[in-house]
Amino acid sequence: MLIAPPPTPHYIKKRSAMPALDNKSEVPVLVQDPVTPVNWFQQGENQAIALASERGYWLLIDDSNPYHLAKSRGIRVFGTPDFVIVLYDQGRLSYENAQIALQAMQVSKHLRREAMGLLANLAHLKGDR
Repeated sequence: MLIAPPPTPHYIKKRSAMPALDNKSEVPVLVQDPVTPVNWFQQGENQAIALASERGYWLLIDDSNPYHLAKSRGIRVFGTPDFVIVLYDQGRLSYENAQIALQAMQVSKHLRREAMGLLANLAHLKGDR
């Protein structure tokens, strides 16, 4: 999944800045092939990395090796836990549903703890907790 570059949200401190979503109920999906394909991982990851690199898109990816390679090449990368926090901030997920989503994810304990901390801090700033 690729998202065009938006302004930086105010609440991200430790993690790289993540994209803000617009208030539309649906986000169009752009289907296209990269001009210069890469052959590092599986096909979908390769295409996503190449398009993000060519077009300056944000890259939503969770697999560790592609995530770190893309980040090392200057691509703005974020993972599913980050996306849950963005959805909560945008009012698309309740605090409780964001907690449930983060707890259900198969991510490292460290990453989950960090995401839960960011969610709690954001909820406090928003007056939800």
